[in-house]
Amino acid sequence: KTLDACVNKVKSVIEPGGNVNKETFLITSNGTDLIIIACSADSFAATIVPDATVQKTGSFSFNTEYMAGVLRGRGKMNFTFTGSELQFKVVKGNYNGKIVTIPVSTDMVQQVSSMVERKEGTSLAIDDEVMKFLDEGLAATTIHDIYAGTDILSYILLSDKSMTVFSFDQHHFAFYRTSKVKIGVAQLAAPSSVFKLMGKIFEGDKAKLSLRKESIKVESKFTVIVVPTVQANENDFTMVPEYIKSIKEYGYQCTLPPAKMLDLIENLIPLHSANSFLEFSATPKVASLSMSFGSQNGSAADSVKVTDVKCPKALKVKVDPRLLKDTFSLLKVSSDDPVLGIVAEKMMVATMKLKSGATLTLVNSISAE
Repeated sequence: KTLDACVNKVKSVIEPGGNVNKETFLITSNGTDLIIIACSADSFAATIVPDATVQKTGSFSFNTEYMAGVLRGRGKMNFTFTGSELQFKVVKGNYNGKIVTIPVSTDMVQQVSSMVERKEGTSLAIDDEVMKFLDEGLAATTIHDIYAGTDILSYILLSDKSMTVFSFDQHHFAFYRTSKVKIGVAQLAAPSSVFKLMGKIFEGDKAKLSLRKESIKVESKFTVIVVPTVQANENDFTMVPEYIKSIKEYGYQCTLPPAKMLDLIENLIPLHSANSFLEFSATPKVASLSMSFGSQNGSAADSVKVTDVKCPKALKVKVDPRLLKDTFSLLKVSSDDPVLGIVAEKMMVATMKLKSGATLTLVNSISAE
């Protein structure tokens, strides 16, 4: 079971798309440790198998599907590599057999060596506490392209004062910041799945994070991974933080409980059709926010009680309900009711503090009626 888990661990690093036809998988021994290696054109993973006892040095490549079938659900096993086959037998029981292995080619060695010998980049120390905040930041900011149904890139800004995590497109964005992570200066962009993978791989181990323009290398006591990053424009790292900083006041402002709004949005999504929008309206001195929706599939209306209202004039704006569902579903991580604000009848902004003390800001594009 432990060997099976290690194979799956390295496999998860290099095959996010589920295609391993051109990937290299190796088992090697230095006489002391049993090491599982996986490598592709832009990703690498190696992990030491805990509690494995080895007697000789050697290396071979293998088919992961065959190996998974042999290992699945088994207890402690003995393996013997003959040079062309991997013989196996359970310690307790009669289960035994063999797998035909794949010779280690020069190309495989060069592929692995090119990853192992990469020069170090900017180095930062990370631990379980840092990963906890990173996981929270990713969970609070992973939004999607509502038209393509795909995740939007995640951006991470590290400084001596804080860590910022955000994602955005031209329609909406989510922005997380904590002052409890101060590990050095760096910036990187990648799909959120890449960053989330780091936490799953290391599971609380202390690690060293090494950043290069094209990749992230993470090393702990037992595991090393290299995963690709995205070459983002410098403006991509500054645009969202600068917009957040530029917000000075809202034309409309209130504090609202998110649960009812989330329920209403969920109810409206099935009615959505092309060019249909959710309308928000408010009037001065009234402590409620009204919502209405209509499309060729039907209509619905409701209102939610709000507090701390600032409404100097009547408000009427509209927004794509799919955008609100994508961002407002992130409110589940909040510890406080969010403050909702409207900026120049162009942006709907929700800000709140999380249980960890971090702040979260969600922004959706809107239009005036």
